[in-house]
Amino acid sequence: YCSEMDDLISHLCCYDEATVEAFKSRFSTFLMNDSGLKSGYEVTANILFGASGGNGKSLFIECLQRAVGLNNVKISTFSGFDNSNYELPDMCNSLIVVDGDIKDAQLSGDMSGSFKLFIHGQDLQTRDIFHSSGTFKPCAMLIGCTNHMISAADKSGGFARRFSIFGQPQSC
Repeated sequence: YCSEMDDLISHLCCYDEATVEAFKSRFSTFLMNDSGLKSGYEVTANILFGASGGNGKSLFIECLQRAVGLNNVKISTFSGFDNSNYELPDMCNSLIVVDGDIKDAQLSGDMSGSFKLFIHGQDLQTRDIFHSSGTFKPCAMLIGCTNHMISAADKSGGFARRFSIFGQPQSC
């Protein structure tokens, strides 16, 4: 137990108790490495959104990285779902994937498809840079920090409902 961490989480959730409980629940999903559990619990990508800096997003990410160990965290971007830089296998094999500053305003249809499979822990067919194509079972929790909301070419709503957005309107 750490009271300072509880204070930070409360701040990130605008001191709303129901949001704090949802936050804790959503941020514990990387411990469930099972596609059945992930689908049943509506696992989502966790987005820390704040229109300005200095509101605790990066501090929380740093604390989380230290808690699970830096070698269990993959720093990537949501645009990595296109696998153009062969990041997807590493993303699948991490506990946590962090996009520290979502810059890509819109994800393509292919990236959205990989994103959906990744979120639910379903088999993902892709290749890494030195090997042929293989099947990976994603177990990582996705976290993104942004000052601007992300969008996708998929307008069906299937993409948007896979986000849990926690807004921080004020500075720490």
